[in-house]
Amino acid sequence: MEDSLSTLECSICFDFFKDPRVLSCGHTFCLKCISSSSASTASSLSKTSASTITCALCRGVTHSLPSSLTVNYTLQSIVESFLKSNILSPPQPCKCTQPSTRYCVVCKAFMCDKCNQQHSSFLVTSEHEVIDAKDKKKEDAFIICLKHKKKMKLFCEKCEDFVCSLCYVSIHLDHKEKVLSIPEAAEQERNKLWLFGQSLKQQQQEIKQKIDCLDKEVFDMEEKIVQIKKKKEMFVSEQKMVKLNMDALNRVSHQLSDIKI
Repeated sequence: MEDSLSTLECSICFDFFKDPRVLSCGHTFCLKCISSSSASTASSLSKTSASTITCALCRGVTHSLPSSLTVNYTLQSIVESFLKSNILSPPQPCKCTQPSTRYCVVCKAFMCDKCNQQHSSFLVTSEHEVIDAKDKKKEDAFIICLKHKKKMKLFCEKCEDFVCSLCYVSIHLDHKEKVLSIPEAAEQERNKLWLFGQSLKQQQQEIKQKIDCLDKEVFDMEEKIVQIKKKKEMFVSEQKMVKLNMDALNRVSHQLSDIKI
């Protein structure tokens, strides 16, 4: 189902095609999205590039004004039929008296559990992002792009900045390998922090081992000092004994010298 819906969605705004126009490379986008991206590219390069459109998918160049591009009538008809189908009509916002437990980010509506089940059963809303009602504030935390007035749900690692979908196709497309969704970027940062934490733990363990070695050296040194002090005391005691013996010997010698033969 997701693959089927993606064929009816514009790769720039990620919504159903509105006035789809075909580029020379064969890719199709909404006229509004092409106009926005080409205008952004022109303003960032030069005024003469206003009639040059770069494809957001293959980077192919189309030399034409957006309004002069061929309408993809076949795709437009499919999308209109798709949305007009009764089975695809989205349910009305929840008006029951049950507590709201879920929030649809796309419909911008709170729902109870029963209405959420109905919401998920409709094909047109089955792929909508539905979050816990209490986490609704987290969705509101997305920063709004001042230039395009769209939520910045992408992060460019090269520029270290948040970007919206139009910023991506007009400025950051060359950084494609470095542009992530905010959840992916957050997960990557969590992994980096975890690895950094593991590195700090390893350093901490190595430092602890060095401290333990130094403590052992200090202990061994203190033991040696104790032994040296004991030896010193022993030598001092022996020195006193020798002095006593010398004094006694001197007295005896003096007494013998006083004896007259």
